Amino acid sequence: MKIKKVLGNLDLWIAGAALVVLIILTFMNVVMRHVFNAPFQWIEEVQKWCFLWITYFGAGAVFRNGGHVAIDIIVDYLPAKVQKVITVLGLLITMYVLVNLFIQGSILVEQLWRTKRTTSLLNVPYGILYISMPIGCVTMMASVLYVTFQKYKKNKEGGGTNER
Repeated sequence: MKIKKVLGNLDLWIAGAALVVLIILTFMNVVMRHVFNAPFQWIEEVQKWCFLWITYFGAGAVFRNGGHVAIDIIVDYLPAKVQKVITVLGLLITMYVLVNLFIQGSILVEQLWRTKRTTSLLNVPYGILYISMPIGCVTMMASVLYVTFQKYKKNKEGGGTNER
């Protein structure tokens, strides 16, 4: 059960680790710049990498925990059947956007691998940096489907109440 929980939150762990690295490197570079007047040039590349990984892996965890901004005040006053239609429509639009983002991200990563582009200072393949995009989209899609299924299951067991 513990391994299932860790794997279920792997995107959160990756985003958290990238955030910790980002904070440490940023703090370290501020000290190096202002105290020793010798900032590290390579840190900016790693910071960009961290931002990408935080964004794409963190978004899946945020979907799972219901942390994305939603303005439900109008929907909450609508009849239950209309709320269900809006929920399904929202799910379809979200999945459509994520599938397209996954496809475009996969094309980008494939092009970066094929052209063997690397970062200018550390020579890290850009494919490694941008692989977070399609993988993050998969985790977001899985999270959206999981949350939607859990809401459906809760509503079905709760006698059809449509609580959010």
